[in-house]
Amino acid sequence: MYRKYSSLVSVTLLLAVGFMLLATSVSCNEDTASALEVEPLPATGSFLVTGTINREVSGEASFQIEAMNGSTSLEILIIDDFIDEFQLDLFLVYQGSGTLPNAGTYSIGGDPDDENIFRAYLNFFGGGFGDGVLFSTDNVEDAGTLTISQSTTERISGTFQFEARTLDLPGDDPAYITIQDGEFSAIAD
Repeated sequence: MYRKYSSLVSVTLLLAVGFMLLATSVSCNEDTASALEVEPLPATGSFLVTGTINREVSGEASFQIEAMNGSTSLEILIIDDFIDEFQLDLFLVYQGSGTLPNAGTYSIGGDPDDENIFRAYLNFFGGGFGDGVLFSTDNVEDAGTLTISQSTTERISGTFQFEARTLDLPGDDPAYITIQDGEFSAIAD
């Protein structure tokens, strides 16, 4: 009887050790798998504003694409994280059927009715400007450039720099700003 009991205990111990090894192996594989997962890059944008306003701005970046009547519009938006003082809108209308623009360098500024030219709008809501002030590259020839380094349906990344001004108001001199060191990694909205 002792021998049967000893054999039963041995088999039970072997099974228990086997299950523990299996559980350890599974948990190690789960840890390894989770360690291999890569967090997606954050959706960020940043730029330096100088001129009438002077400040470094950083925030969340997103983009939208829409096709209508043979034209496609792409809008890249960066919203200030600090206190929502700045909203930068980079806007492009081009011929196409909803496809994203390829990687490359694009002009910013000029005639707002021209296609294939990015237009930039910076809304500034702080500094005692009341409801805010809009700086634009409309009708500013060769205002700057935007370079797209990555263009996928999930993310658009690149750099930009440009000069903009307030729209001409009767009796007012326009205010000017320069945007430098602009970077974005925007995700689809």
